Amino acid sequence: MTLGFTGERIVPGAPDCEPNFAQKMYQEHVARYAFAAQLAAGADVLDVGCGVGYGSQFLARAGAASVLGLDIADDAIEHARKHYFHPAVSFAVHDAAAIALAASHDLVTCFELIEHVEAQEQVLDRIKAALRPAGVLVISTPRPLDDIRTHFHVHEMSFEELHGMLKQRFRHVEAFFETNCFTSFVGRDLPEQLHRIIPVTDRIRMEHADYFVFLASDEPIAGRLPVEPVLTINDDRYILTLEHDVDVLRRAETDHKARIADQEREKRELADALADARGEAARSAGQLNSETLLAHLARLDETAELRRLLMDTQARLATIQSEAHAAHLSHSHEIEALTRQRDERDGTLRQQSAELDTVRRAIAETSSRLAEAETRANALAGEAGRLPEALAKVSALENEVNALRYRLDHAERTLARFRGSLSWALTRPVRWVGRTFKKMTGRSLPQ
Repeated sequence: MTLGFTGERIVPGAPDCEPNFAQKMYQEHVARYAFAAQLAAGADVLDVGCGVGYGSQFLARAGAASVLGLDIADDAIEHARKHYFHPAVSFAVHDAAAIALAASHDLVTCFELIEHVEAQEQVLDRIKAALRPAGVLVISTPRPLDDIRTHFHVHEMSFEELHGMLKQRFRHVEAFFETNCFTSFVGRDLPEQLHRIIPVTDRIRMEHADYFVFLASDEPIAGRLPVEPVLTINDDRYILTLEHDVDVLRRAETDHKARIADQEREKRELADALADARGEAARSAGQLNSETLLAHLARLDETAELRRLLMDTQARLATIQSEAHAAHLSHSHEIEALTRQRDERDGTLRQQSAELDTVRRAIAETSSRLAEAETRANALAGEAGRLPEALAKVSALENEVNALRYRLDHAERTLARFRGSLSWALTRPVRWVGRTFKKMTGRSLPQ
């Protein structure tokens, strides 16, 4: 099974990596191995941080006597053994900081590894110990940017930092650089060598490098080692992909601006709706605090007063009833008067009860309107986030309504207690006498 692309380790043919991008990265890596391959013929090579193994195989095909590829990742080594077999190549899982191969190799390659490890100086010491006296190290690292390139990197080293570490361990250090170029090719066929290069830019220098590449050895390098610049040529599909992506991004930017305009328009509409909701809430609050509400409250006070009067009347009726057995005729006129008062006040009470029903309906209607205004205000707050003032008003209105409801409930409980009281029950005979007398004589009891 092919390994996935991690964003750092190159896996040729990985199904989850954009092909043109993968080809571009592969081109960069192959260029470094091609540069080192000029020193590989007949050499025992140690490839430290070999990844999935394509570079180790490249060195073997360039004529290396043996290549040992080391990597700390088990799955990478398994992939290398499966896909990059070569008779001269062997692979092993190994930590670069723990290499113990004393003076056993002519050439060590270490590409894009040093920035991944904590023990950078220890890795360089182990590599130095693995080289034969005239052996050569070819090492590379990316030029550090303002921000670290990837979370896989522990510490990205500057040119001066890595150059200084190498000079502490090797007598001779030569610096090279690698950078990506855009090329145009004219020819009958693809040659193995290019003898003429025409630069149209001056930005192919060490200060423009994408990667630093060093050769390090205890023996002189210049004049002894046959190294020449290496150029890997790829087609322009990656550039075309970038151009396509730029076009897509431009269209996306246009669409994004249009969506922003739509959202701004919707925002203005929501602001208008919010203003309307606030106005409606203010009007609702004004209605509840208007003269109508005061009139309702006055009627409630009047009803309470009538109920108190009715209770007083019932008390008086109870007193008269206690004396009626002894002097019914002498007190009949008083009973009749009290009965009329009771009937009148009962009528008034029924009228006030009807008004209370009207008040309840008004309160229910106002509460419904407040609930609708609150629901609408909450919905608008979710969109615009600016309804705290309206919600505060709604909360105040709810408190007023709750207070009104409390007073109404209290009045209804008082009326219920009156109708279920002893005085009301004691006046029942009087009421029966009045009704019977009127039925038999066609007139009311005498005054």
